[in-house]
Amino acid sequence: MLRKLRRLVKLTVLLAGLILTMTLVAGPGFLAGKGDFVNRDSSDRGLQMTQDVQNINSSKGLQPVVPVRVSNKALLSSDGYRLAKRLSDKCVGYSRRHISNQKEAVFASFRTGSTDVCVIWKAGTTLIRRLFMMKNEIQYRGIVNPYDIYFGEEYTPRASIRMDPAVKRMIFVRDPYKRLYSVFIDKLLAPNPIYWTLIGVNAIRSTRTSPSQKSLTCGHDLTFAEFIKYVILTLDPVLPKQYAPDGHFNSQVKMCRPCAIKYDFVGKMESFREDSLELVKQIELSNTTADILQGRGDMLRADDALRDSCHQPFDSTFRGGFPKCVTFYEALQRAWRKMQMRGLIGAIPFPVTQEQASNITENDFVKLAKEAHGKFTETERNRQKEEHFANLYATVSKLDLNRLRIIHKDDFNLFEYDDMPSSIFG
Repeated sequence: MLRKLRRLVKLTVLLAGLILTMTLVAGPGFLAGKGDFVNRDSSDRGLQMTQDVQNINSSKGLQPVVPVRVSNKALLSSDGYRLAKRLSDKCVGYSRRHISNQKEAVFASFRTGSTDVCVIWKAGTTLIRRLFMMKNEIQYRGIVNPYDIYFGEEYTPRASIRMDPAVKRMIFVRDPYKRLYSVFIDKLLAPNPIYWTLIGVNAIRSTRTSPSQKSLTCGHDLTFAEFIKYVILTLDPVLPKQYAPDGHFNSQVKMCRPCAIKYDFVGKMESFREDSLELVKQIELSNTTADILQGRGDMLRADDALRDSCHQPFDSTFRGGFPKCVTFYEALQRAWRKMQMRGLIGAIPFPVTQEQASNITENDFVKLAKEAHGKFTETERNRQKEEHFANLYATVSKLDLNRLRIIHKDDFNLFEYDDMPSSIFG
């Protein structure tokens, strides 16, 4: 697990550097967008893992399925094709500064058959990744429910979008304000020593006056206002660059360059239930998969997110970084707070004492989270999430909010998001 995490972090940093320089780095896996990028996941896994997954599938009663194209009739209605057309129309008169000669220099992409998806982290990537794993990885082809794939399983994206007119190019985007909120609570508020080091330390060093040595070492106590200042420092084109922008908060336009690359479909996180079904159809997964996502997708996503959040304090890779920064009890509290801010559980006080924390198991923690999830309606949890969202942005200065709005103006304009929502600007 540690080796995989480290490799994923390295990949994130490397690819973020590509955006900063806007040039492709030649390497063993990149063929300048002409042909395939070698998928390292497949070569790393041995026969034993394949056999293990087959055994797991067998125990669940899963049988290999023959991919069947999903009919339009089976899917919820999506606005993705119309949005792509409106995007294309806007790009016709767009400034030349948005268009590079390197037409395939995107952050990363998932690819199968005649379908490419540009990767934008924190815009449904976890499910999208699983769908491509089901299509491309032999050991997952017997799975019809993408949530049967462990949330921490690694899958390396490619590094180009094919420009072949026969290829359907897709992109999934998210409101920039909501995306930054998600990055903060998932990577920095949550007990995640890797991102505390990767982002938190640099952000505190760059934005905080007289930080403590512990903060400079751990990066664990970064505030949301400081995080936004750091985002501005790394993305504002008029400021000197000390750090490369991270792929989790870089501009979506810069990552996927929709005015240089024509996308046929633009899905949104805000309509992900409908839009993800179109991806299931395009990569020709089974009707069963579409039925599962359409019928139980919201429930499965919530359960998966609960388990993922509850796992973090117990992850051996993360836990090794806790003692010098936070106690295990504090790590549990952070995970609980994260689930509340994501709208996964209700406003229930943390139900674990310091004494109980020394003996609690991951299954115990999951059980507590599920109980907290079930005691509130979805409407109540979403209202709570919106309150947390507004409260966090209320800590950001008006000056920084306006700078952030200008930095992401292309994302707001091209993908049709409100750049001055009342929940933030009043």
